[in-house]
Amino acid sequence: MNCVIKKDTNLCQIKNCIIDVSGMDSNSVSPSDTWFLQFNNTFYKNEYFLNENTKIEKGFLKLFLSIDDNLIKEVNKEASKETIKDTRKRSLYGLSYEIDVYKEVISKFLDLKICVNFVNFLSATRTCTYENLISFLKNNVVVKGEKLSQIEIENSLKNTIYQCFINSCEKRKNIARNEKIEKVPFDPRKYNYSVILVESIPKNTMTFTKWLILNYSKHNYEFWNILFQITAACYTMSLSKMNHNDLHASNIFIQELNEPEVFIYYMNDIKYKILTKFKVLIFDFDRSYVEFLGENKFLKGSLCKKNQQCNEFIENKDIIKLFCYIFKRYFLDERNEDVKKELLNIISENEKVQNDILEIYKDCLLTYFFNNSVDVNIFKKCSSILEILQNIYEKIENEEVEEVVKKNYKKKYIKNVSVCNSSCFFENGEINVSKSIRCYKEIIKEIEIDKNEKKVKIINPDIPNLQGYTTEEILDILKIESF
Repeated sequence: MNCVIKKDTNLCQIKNCIIDVSGMDSNSVSPSDTWFLQFNNTFYKNEYFLNENTKIEKGFLKLFLSIDDNLIKEVNKEASKETIKDTRKRSLYGLSYEIDVYKEVISKFLDLKICVNFVNFLSATRTCTYENLISFLKNNVVVKGEKLSQIEIENSLKNTIYQCFINSCEKRKNIARNEKIEKVPFDPRKYNYSVILVESIPKNTMTFTKWLILNYSKHNYEFWNILFQITAACYTMSLSKMNHNDLHASNIFIQELNEPEVFIYYMNDIKYKILTKFKVLIFDFDRSYVEFLGENKFLKGSLCKKNQQCNEFIENKDIIKLFCYIFKRYFLDERNEDVKKELLNIISENEKVQNDILEIYKDCLLTYFFNNSVDVNIFKKCSSILEILQNIYEKIENEEVEEVVKKNYKKKYIKNVSVCNSSCFFENGEINVSKSIRCYKEIIKEIEIDKNEKKVKIINPDIPNLQGYTTEEILDILKIESF
């Protein structure tokens, strides 16, 4: 029997889909645990394009306490340090906000074909019980070749909940640790738990931080391909009046593809094509701010005052902050002065603005973040996010694209199309679902299908030649419900 997961699936009830659970040790300060789930005959169903069912073999589950007034009292009571009390509480608000970001923004970017450069969100739920979590783990956790007993699983889960969710998460051990613990001074059954499920990233994936270290070459054209994809994602977020607020290089995955693929972006009716062996996937949204979702309580206080992670939308802030990280990690070497100059020219052609940005970058080289002394008006003087996108695109050489399109159209050409027009967003940043579907199909419909003769007529020369394929094959290639 197949399991089907949708954006609004109650994840508390998917125990029969899971055949294995594992975890990982972590030093993250986030009051959450992470589990890796292996699924059996499980598919993700796109609610907008009904013919699109994607098989999911592995998932990445983020688990944390659901925030409510009773929980806040418990956190304040049990937390061992005053600083931890505030941090735990505000972090849980951020994690809860992340659920809304995934459901209302990121999932629509992906499912509506607006932008492909985000981790593949599957679903999220705030109402799981302690018993639900035990059912996930029962018969699925193996340590050194042997399954944990019911008592061992409960001990491990209780210890995780207390040590990580209530107190500090430092030196967090994974869920499959099978160790003796002291009695925990609270009842985990009286809480609700939240879970966020995304598809696991492939093995041949690394963070942008690691990619920069391994590809330390100013002549590497793939750098510009990757930077273009990141900027395209930032532009997409900006149309939803969203700031990621924590977009450093370790919150960006770089997936290495088996072979170079063509990615096509229609950004405000301007078409961009890149040929690359790397796909960008952005994640981690607990510090983000989306105007139509309202304030993120995690950002109130020190994060805004010290790090400029605020409940305020500035359309080009994420990408300009990321450039600072690139300067720090990649271009400190004097041999890369010309590339630094190129980056500054991308941000602004005005020499005074470039000098101001450089001064800011010198200060932020010691940290991931801008400090509170930065005048936010500097962003308004820089190029817009769409101008930055166009400036980066000019650095990319595309001679091979057309040839690769001709050779690989049946495989992945249509799969990598993103259609992101400002007309598909409401004034407050919410996504206009029906208009977005039409925007995407406006690009695709230029292929006409004669369903009776099962022949294809090509109208748009940019669409690969599909002559000779049956209607069913075309629909499979294009992955859309109808024309």
